[in-house]
This record gives sequence, structure tokens and C-alpha cells, in this order.
Amino acid sequence: NKDDPYYQELPEWRKVLFWNIILHNDDGTLKTIISLPKPFEYGLLFGSIPESALDWIYRDNPDNMKETASQIAQALKLVPLPTATVPIIEWWANKSMFFDRPIVPRDKEVLEPVLQYGAHTSETVKLIAEFMDKVPGLKEIASPAKIENLIHGFFAAGGSLALKAGDWLIEQFGIVDTPPEPKMTLADIPGIRAFVARFPSANTKSIEDFYKKYNELNRKWESTKERAGIRGYGIKTATPQNLLYYRKVAKTLSTLRKQADIIYNSKNISPEKKREMLDNIYLSMINVARAALGKKEIK
Repeated sequence: NKDDPYYQELPEWRKVLFWNIILHNDDGTLKTIISLPKPFEYGLLFGSIPESALDWIYRDNPDNMKETASQIAQALKLVPLPTATVPIIEWWANKSMFFDRPIVPRDKEVLEPVLQYGAHTSETVKLIAEFMDKVPGLKEIASPAKIENLIHGFFAAGGSLALKAGDWLIEQFGIVDTPPEPKMTLADIPGIRAFVARFPSANTKSIEDFYKKYNELNRKWESTKERAGIRGYGIKTATPQNLLYYRKVAKTLSTLRKQADIIYNSKNISPEKKREMLDNIYLSMINVARAALGKKEIK
């Protein structure tokens, strides 16, 4: 899999915890990705670590090795954090430690807490957040994305089932008018989805790597201005070209993400067409990020 672009786009946690079998169509495009769980301790120590080390040598990229070590440390509970504190720490840091990505969608971080949710956020959680938004003292913590992550963190699969049941009841009683879901794939079917990786999606390796690089460039430039004593005084300076380019790419990704949200929430698009349109947008996002990172486009 080392040169397979579809495998490269899998998030690090899926590479660490699963053996991933990439099935292609005759024209080389992706058919599906079957994920088989590795034996918990031996599979990680004698499977994932050697794989990551060889990939480090092959690509001369130590960052992936660091990510693998971090994932294994969390999986084996080598990080000295009580389990009950992890969801609270994630809430405070706005970062999923396991998935290594922000909890609140990047384009929603500037909004009021009650509006901080994505297209897939539970309707039950949104209602809870709306109630909290009206209670003095709870307004600033009424973030649906963070509330949902907290429920998943404390109650795991039980929390997910409870939210799905709540969403079903809300829909049946007509409390909210929910749009039709995109057509289900193998990655959506309970009991099967644990063994099938979703692709394309907005949470792939290249997209996450792009934002890490973008944040790194932005932080470096702001630090340079701070050291020069000109930051915050309205002094015009020539922004580095690579940072300007990354800002344009980030704006493009943000626009595509908003388009995906509009399609997902549409009540006038059929589930089949909605799935097709979303997959096309997610693939465009992946290829935009890959181009920025100097990678070839995926079919």
C-alpha cells in the first residue's frame, strides 16, 4: 500500500489500528477499503511500528512516525490520563486526541457556541444546546459539536445509540424538519461500517496535513512580526508567497466545505444525488489539499 494514494489518504488512526485492503475498479479508481482490526497489543507493537518506521525511511518523513507513536500511546493507555478526564480535556482544547483534529469545524470556530456544529451533528444535541443557550451561565458552553464529543467520550457506543434514538423520536414527532440523508454506503451500515473505511470524506490525511502546515506557516509569520516589534500596529508588510498561497487554498477548502453543508442540508435533493454530489466535493477537497502539498491528483 505504500504508493497507493487511497491508502495514503486514510487518517493515521485507521492505519495504526487496522490492516486496510484497498480494492480497485478496472480503471484504477477506488472500489472500497476493507479494514481488518489488528490484534490489540501485538498488532500495534509488531505491525504498526515497523510499518511506520519503514514508511519513515521510504518517505524521509519523521512526522508520520510521531503520529503513529502518539496513536499507539493512546490506544495502549501509555498516556497517563484518567479515562474520565479525556473528554473534558478535549472540550477545553477543542481537539479530539484520538482523531487528531478539531472538535468544532474550522469554519465554525468564530461563531457563537450554539452555532458550532457540522452537517452530521445530532439534532438531539442541537436542541440541548439551544436550551443551554437560554440559561444564564450555560450560554458559553452550549456548543453542539463539543457536547456531542463529550457524550461519545463518556458513553462510547451507548451514547451514539442514545443520540440516534433521540434523533429518530424528534423526527417522528415532527419537532424538527430534517433533510433526507445521503444514500447509505457500506461505511454507514451498523455492524459492517466498522470494517469499511469511508472514502472520500472531509477528514483525510492530506486535508489534515494541509491545515497543520498552514497553521505552522501562519504561526511562523506572526512570530516573525512579533520579534520585529511590528505586529498589531497596522504596519503593512509583504506576506511570504507560500503563506499567501496557503491562505488561498484554505479559502477554497472553506468554500467547498460550505457547499457540502448546503447539499447535505438540502430537502430537495434525492439521497442518491446527494451522495454523488458530496463525494465529488470531498474528492475535490482532497485533490486541492494534495496539490498544495505537492502530491498527484487522485482519480
